[in-house]
Amino acid sequence: MDYKWKVFRLEKIVPPVLAVGAELKNTICLTKDNQAYLSEPLGDLENYQDFCHFEKAIVSGLEMLGIEPELIAYDLHPDYLSTKLAMDFKPELSPVGVQHHHAHLAACLADNGTKGPAIGVTFDGTGYGSDDCIWGGEFLVGSETGFQRWAHLAYLPLPSGSMAIREPWRMGAQYLFQVFGDRMGDLSLKFVEELPDNWSLLQQATARGINAPLTSSCGRLFDGVAAVVLPKLGQVAFEAEAAISLERIAEPEETGKYAVDIGCDLPFQLDWYPLWEGIVADLEAGLRAGVISARFHNTLAGMIVEVCLRIRMETAINQVALTGGVFQNRFLLQKAVEGLNKAGFKVMLHDRLPPNDSGIALGQAMIAAAKE
Repeated sequence: MDYKWKVFRLEKIVPPVLAVGAELKNTICLTKDNQAYLSEPLGDLENYQDFCHFEKAIVSGLEMLGIEPELIAYDLHPDYLSTKLAMDFKPELSPVGVQHHHAHLAACLADNGTKGPAIGVTFDGTGYGSDDCIWGGEFLVGSETGFQRWAHLAYLPLPSGSMAIREPWRMGAQYLFQVFGDRMGDLSLKFVEELPDNWSLLQQATARGINAPLTSSCGRLFDGVAAVVLPKLGQVAFEAEAAISLERIAEPEETGKYAVDIGCDLPFQLDWYPLWEGIVADLEAGLRAGVISARFHNTLAGMIVEVCLRIRMETAINQVALTGGVFQNRFLLQKAVEGLNKAGFKVMLHDRLPPNDSGIALGQAMIAAAKE
């Protein structure tokens, strides 16, 4: 099978690296001299056929370039099949574990032909954090040589782990319970009235930390809001269906937004309690779902600008990279870019790559090469 490759010219000669990417929307990246070769998307590695393509692409790429890699870069998530392959591939290779959102930032910098440093607003669904939590609503400052986490969405237990991704009602219920506690049952919301019978047991298990890892994911926040605001979104048929549904109904002329509290200590904790209080108040007042969706998007865009302003005050860094799968949302992207431009930031978006995990391998390769 022939594979197509995107070639990125680098500013210097780097050691030969094999970067094996992430689990979903997988690509691999190989470096030789002053070029990086990124494969075409190989699929989701949980699918056996896609995993076979992944293995074949590695062999094909190494043969095509005629290189013997010195470094192998991989995601920190211990259960990713790409990570497991990296651990077993060739014992003589120097392994380089790369944090998922750092790779997103490095990929965006490489896509823009710049080294940074930059403020990396990295919003997605799932990325294994360096504190063993699930990240996804991150503000990083850094470059290919390293990063610091400056802010993130406040943590929330993920009820039933990955099951919450397939059943967004779990996220909606967990957010509401976190904010309203036992008063949740008194809310005049159709969503609360129609909660499945197993919610009580699920909440008890989550409170005990049973299969409930902490997450700061912006993707899961989208899921929770969509499940509460939109009818019949208890389950989804495909990844990001809930977020896409919420974006589609957003009314572009709406300018209102909700509050988000930004903490004082680093990393800033972005508290979504007032956001949810505002959404519930609007739902109980009978506001249209399209208005609430727009206000939610406006809130995130405003939060991005405010946090970046705080970081710029402390670091004098004026470049902002918007990356991660959440920024496939055009409504949010447009609002964020407009606000950042108005505040005088230089904004970097993806050009040759989408912002999702298909760019992770490129970022991994750049970070691994920079360590030499």
